[in-house]
Amino acid sequence: MSENMNHKRKQTSYYRGHSIYYNYETEKWYYEDNDKYIKSENRPCARCGKTPTLSGADYCLKDLEVCDFINAACCGHGERIGYISLQDGRIFREIDSSDILFKMSRLEDENKKLKEENEQLRRLFEEKEQPIAINLTEEDAKELRKLLGLIDDE
Repeated sequence: MSENMNHKRKQTSYYRGHSIYYNYETEKWYYEDNDKYIKSENRPCARCGKTPTLSGADYCLKDLEVCDFINAACCGHGERIGYISLQDGRIFREIDSSDILFKMSRLEDENKKLKEENEQLRRLFEEKEQPIAINLTEEDAKELRKLLGLIDDE
């Protein structure tokens, strides 16, 4: 047993897929395999072998750093189920980070589309006299004409 383990019960967890334990005397976490303080060495992910990004994000989820609607994310590092926590409180839990990335790319596409539509509407209201092109289906365009009073209800 570790020299740092001078306590009765052992609290364990994982840090980037590496087994760690908590030392109650020092109030710090240490790696199980070498008893080093986890902040003293920058270990790569046990799953993909890559070190985290400069901001501390999991390498395999690095593309999600630009998503302003994400609160937190973890790939699971092969030891746990990965998750993504959104700003609105929803949490997506998946077994494989590639599944997470697929779902998040869909959400990111939806978010981007909504932002573009919002920007178009903002410009429309700011530049009232200049027409703006918005891609609408024929049905949506007809509904909009009805709402604006340009055509009568059928």
